[in-house]
Amino acid sequence: METQGLFNIAVACAGAFGGFLIKSILDSVKELKRTDEVLHKRVTELASDLPATYLRRDDFMQYLTRMEKTLERIEKKIDEKADKK
Repeated sequence: METQGLFNIAVACAGAFGGFLIKSILDSVKELKRTDEVLHKRVTELASDLPATYLRRDDFMQYLTRMEKTLERIEKKIDEKADKK
């Protein structure tokens, strides 16, 4: 009977430790889920702000084309002035 009592105590201690370990793991998983939700929300907000904050490639290409035309006009005027001298 004494051996059975010691065995029961050992199993109870192992069960308590296992329960504590599982609870700690589950709490950590819940905290990670909360953190993931916060990060997901921030990334979604950044993604929605991205088109308004940064210049899109096609807009940049249009701007670059206008700049090239302006520079060509200026260069042409400078060349015409140089030819008049």
